[in-house]
Amino acid sequence: MSAKLIIEPMSVNSSEITVKMLHEELRKNGITFGVNESKLTEAVSAWKKSKQRYEFDSVAIGVPPEPAKEGAIQFKIQSVTDSLKINRLREAEFFWQIGGLDSDLQRTSAGTVIAVKQKGTASVTGRNIRNQPAHTKELLKTLLFPGEGVYLSEDGNRVIANISGITVQENDTISVLPISFNGSVEISISPDEMIASLLVHPAFHGGSMPTAKDIHSQLLENGVVHGIDEKGLAELADGFAQGRIPEEPVIIARGTLPVDGKDGELKFYFNTETSLKPKLNPDGRVDYKDINIITSVSKDQKLASVCPPTKGVAGKTLTGGVLDASDGKPAKLAAGANTRIDPACPDCLLSNIEGVVRFNGNSIEVNEGFTVEGNVDFSTGHIKYEKDVLVKGDVKSGFDVQCGGDLQVCGTIEDSNLTIGGSALCRYGFIGQGKGCMTAEGNVNLGFIKNQTVRCWMSVNVAREVINSSIFARNTITIHGSPLSAAGGALTARDQIIVNTVGNRSGTKTILEVGVDFTKTDDLFKAENEINELKANLARLIKAQKEYQQLQTGTKKPPGNTTAMVSKISTAIDRYKENLEELEMRKKAIEAIAFNFSRSNIKINRGAFSGTLFKFGGRHLLLREEITGPKTVCLRGQEIRIF
Repeated sequence: MSAKLIIEPMSVNSSEITVKMLHEELRKNGITFGVNESKLTEAVSAWKKSKQRYEFDSVAIGVPPEPAKEGAIQFKIQSVTDSLKINRLREAEFFWQIGGLDSDLQRTSAGTVIAVKQKGTASVTGRNIRNQPAHTKELLKTLLFPGEGVYLSEDGNRVIANISGITVQENDTISVLPISFNGSVEISISPDEMIASLLVHPAFHGGSMPTAKDIHSQLLENGVVHGIDEKGLAELADGFAQGRIPEEPVIIARGTLPVDGKDGELKFYFNTETSLKPKLNPDGRVDYKDINIITSVSKDQKLASVCPPTKGVAGKTLTGGVLDASDGKPAKLAAGANTRIDPACPDCLLSNIEGVVRFNGNSIEVNEGFTVEGNVDFSTGHIKYEKDVLVKGDVKSGFDVQCGGDLQVCGTIEDSNLTIGGSALCRYGFIGQGKGCMTAEGNVNLGFIKNQTVRCWMSVNVAREVINSSIFARNTITIHGSPLSAAGGALTARDQIIVNTVGNRSGTKTILEVGVDFTKTDDLFKAENEINELKANLARLIKAQKEYQQLQTGTKKPPGNTTAMVSKISTAIDRYKENLEELEMRKKAIEAIAFNFSRSNIKINRGAFSGTLFKFGGRHLLLREEITGPKTVCLRGQEIRIF
């Protein structure tokens, strides 16, 4: 396929050579094809310069034959060749687990032709330097190795998938890695085994979503045997069919919480409430006409009965574990004074006498009570009774009532002083010229109030309006009057004041104050008076001490008892200072609990006119313009705000 030319001198005076001579020499050796003219010219030129030995390679070169070639591989399915991506695919079971890879990964189904070997080419005859044909039997093969999940056709020209998955190519090996294109659900069970939720993953490339039966079986495999939401499961599966795939976890099963039994309770056959809402009449007005806080009973009348407790219902976890429940506790008949257990029915309480029944919070008691059939006036004089008092008429001006229990007045109360150990109900009004004062340790319920004062240790409810009156309540004040609730006077409550309308168009000053416990401010006032009195006495003692000290240091001889008086006064001053220090500490302690504005507020349902003054302790807000409700007034930081 090639020829090498060697030239060397035969004697000292060797003859010249030419290109023609070299051609002739090549022909003599049978070399007639592929002669390199430039090599021959190079040889002649070199000989002319110096007649010495020369070697020239490739003065003639033949054309080698080309071997036959097998056909190239044509891929019908897109394949993954990156090794990192292939490793990710090997670790995945579902298509959704390979997030982050190319989104256009193509699904390969079983039976799909992945690659085809194309038609090959025949060998091409070459020619040697003797101008003779040069043949070759060499065959260039296309390497193609079937890997996992594929097989070769019988003729060896096609690669076919025998599973569904993703086609990968590693060097010369073609494989199909098994990947499910179906959707799936992940089940998560709470640590207390009371809630099971599903995280749904969608299907891709024609995959199917699990059926309700499939999910149910998966729940059972995870130990969920109780509380499965079968309806929700069916709705979820129906949504899959319509392409609805929830993005957030779906609660699919809940355990059953244990339900403790309900404790037994007392059923009362009389009114036990002392803080009453007035009755709403069809015309929109409210009153206390048909409401009582004092209930009269006859001898042997049933007062209360016991409702038995109920059994507890055990709960169950998702996995079938039992959660114990407690049974309700039985209630006891709270038998008080002048009551007895019914021998025929141990769960019933009867009255022993004719009288007034009340529940004091701990027991039911019946007392003889005191009933005034008419008015409290000159015919009765002042009323003082240790228990409940019922006045079927009015309490006239100038006549006082003092009772240790509840007071119910069916008429009106005029300028009177009333001291009540329990709660009070006046069906009509508390009216007069400002000389009346009602003090109650329980709740106070009034039809209306005008020009009077109420001091209540609990809550005050007024059915209609409050005019030019002072009301103090430790808990709440609620005025139901409409359109007018309160005008003039001052309302003070520790917790809350609720009114419909405050003030009037004349700008009458009406004070609404919350956050103040009036019982403590009374104590505070007393403490301040005691402090002022103590300071005054202390000042007089100090003055006297100075006068006696001057006598001791003067030129005149002091009286004989001067030294003793100085000592006595000094002792008194020390004692007064100790008392003053104790009072100051007591005052601070009272101040700490007398004011609390964090939860106190004023609620205006309809509106408030100019002239209304809102107070939170030392902070005041006077309305200059009318506001329309509903509004809530409260203290935020150091500022009174209206929301």
